[in-house]
Amino acid sequence: PGEVFDGIECHHVLEHLLPQEAERAARNLWRMLRPGGVLEASVPDLVRCAQTLISGNLAILWNIYSPAQEPEQRHRWGYTSATFQELLRGAGFVDLDVLVPREPHEVLVRARKE
Repeated sequence: PGEVFDGIECHHVLEHLLPQEAERAARNLWRMLRPGGVLEASVPDLVRCAQTLISGNLAILWNIYSPAQEPEQRHRWGYTSATFQELLRGAGFVDLDVLVPREPHEVLVRARKE
């Protein structure tokens, strides 16, 4: 059923999905929230990762490519702050706020369902 939760947290999940799958997942997150419900979500920020890479830290490539043995653990897509917000708006979320990230290479967003 839909409209079950007042709040949902989704951290470092959507980058493990292909774009079409992430769109479907974001729509389902929206569907599961009650009107007025809040989503807090984060993904790696490719801009921050690229800045770290350009500064000479090659270890950040592990964050970008995520070469885990298990396919479901690998990153399948990347986001910037703008493209992540676009994904969430496309799913129906409003009042998006970019928050101070908890990790140095992520974009953290709080959004609401009207």
